[in-house]
This record gives sequence, C-alpha cells and structure tokens, in this order.
Amino acid sequence: MLSMQLYSQLMKSIKLIQIGDIHWPQYKDYSVVDGKDRSFPREVEDQVAIHPLQLSIRSILSTCQNNADAIMLCGDLTSYGDYKGYKDCLRFLQKSIFPCFKNPQNSINVVPGNHDINRAKRDIKGADLFKKFRPLEKAWENIGLPVLHINQSRQTEINRSEERRVGK
Repeated sequence: MLSMQLYSQLMKSIKLIQIGDIHWPQYKDYSVVDGKDRSFPREVEDQVAIHPLQLSIRSILSTCQNNADAIMLCGDLTSYGDYKGYKDCLRFLQKSIFPCFKNPQNSINVVPGNHDINRAKRDIKGADLFKKFRPLEKAWENIGLPVLHINQSRQTEINRSEERRVGK
C-alpha cells in the first residue's frame, strides 16, 4: 500500500473550471433585482442589478489568474436547440474566457447538453444517432477548437505552466 506522501507525489493535480447552463440568449441579459418599489428609478435599478452571467465570467477570469489549467463547458450553452444562440454564446466565450488559456486546443472542452440540440435535426429513422450534434461540432470547428464527440473519447494533455494569459 502506498503512503500518502508517495501517493501525493505521484498524483498530479489540476485546476479545472466547470461551467454549464448558460442558456444563451435566454439569460445573457438576465438580472436579479428586487423591483417591487415602482417609485425606484429604473436607471438606478439597472445599475445595482446582479447579472449572474457577468459575475460568473468575472469569477472565471479571477480563477484563471490563479492558474486554472482547463475549462469544461458542460452543456446547455443555449436553449431550445437555437443554433444561432449557440454560435453567439461561443463567440462571447471566445472573447471573454478563452484568452485565459495558453493552449486552448487542450484546455477548453465541451460536452453538448440536451438544450443545445435541435431535435428537428435528428434522424427520425434512427440510422444516424449523432446527426443532431453535427451543427454543434461545426460551430466548434469554425472557431478552431475541438468538441468532445458524443460517440468518442478524447485524451487531453494539460501542461501546468507558470505562464498564464489573462482575458481582457
């Protein structure tokens, strides 16, 4: 049996950011504010409102500054299989989060969610079970990043580095 000290030396640790359920564009501008007081100026309400997506992005950028190794996008980047919303969400993430990672090919991973697929794109006869995922794969290919195919596995090598890039 391995001692804990030896086990710790053998095991490498990674910092993995996990995010999911963005549901773009449905929640991109969503804000949380207690708006019961109708006399409160709307402009002030907009300034003090909590925007969960913006807070999440700030938190992710802060984590990146503290040497995050990779990010896993765990589905539902959009709602109702909205392909345009999916592509728009990817563009938003590409500008806001992806620059944090020195090697995006190995650091950014995605698994499609049930809300990401357009069920109208499925093969009704069942001959091609993965047809409904092809538009998502294409969206990732268009920005130069691999998607974790639903019918395959992919090995990713994460190299820990002291040098990190921080998103703008």
